[in-house]
Amino acid sequence: MRTPQRRPIVAAGPDISTARRQDPASNPSSINIPESHMHSWQPVVVFLFALVSTAALASPPTELKVAGTIRPGACLPSFGHAAHVHFGNISSAAFKNRRRLSLPAQQFRFSITCDVRMRVGVTPHDNQAHSADRGVSDELADGAPASREDIFGLGSDLGRDLGGYEARFVPGSFTADGKEVDTIAAPGERSGWIRRHGGQIRHGVTNSWAARGSQAPGEFADISGMLRISPVVNAMGELKQDANLDGSLTLELAYL
Repeated sequence: MRTPQRRPIVAAGPDISTARRQDPASNPSSINIPESHMHSWQPVVVFLFALVSTAALASPPTELKVAGTIRPGACLPSFGHAAHVHFGNISSAAFKNRRRLSLPAQQFRFSITCDVRMRVGVTPHDNQAHSADRGVSDELADGAPASREDIFGLGSDLGRDLGGYEARFVPGSFTADGKEVDTIAAPGERSGWIRRHGGQIRHGVTNSWAARGSQAPGEFADISGMLRISPVVNAMGELKQDANLDGSLTLELAYL
């Protein structure tokens, strides 16, 4: 039996064996390939075929992502109850011809809890500053005398200011990480810290806490103490309807 002749794998082109036997002059379209080149033809064609096959079978790479977020520590302020100080019903007869009436002070716990030890403070903002009657400071006798700038508003009724109140971080009540600390305040841009012995807080002034005897804010993870509210209400004369006290104070957390 005659063994079939092997031929190179070519997509298109003349038969090599025919091209080798034909006269180029008689067939201009034929290709005359020298005998010495025949042995190099097949490997080249097979190699190119292998390259094409490999490219066709290649798969796209698979990507593995490793992700995460590194966050700075955060703090959470909180009150010991619903942060709603209610003084109940106040009879107009309680004024007894006086211009103002001091109501019993109420106090409750205020805390700041942080993920890590941090230097923080709080800045009070009076949401009723337009109604603050600064004159009620003369009626307050809760420890150190109050300044007119320390008074927060109680709202208005029929265009008349209902009075005002002061708020204090009660001296001696605050601890930080289990140790007693002093409450300090920065009248300027959170610089020039001073200790207010009465613990009064003021609209727009940042307060913080320092180790006893220091006037520099310390780094703490847990801060806790008492906040006291002392209101003074103005006499409203002949009332035809209820006048509702409407004080509102925001304590903004500050990272120092």
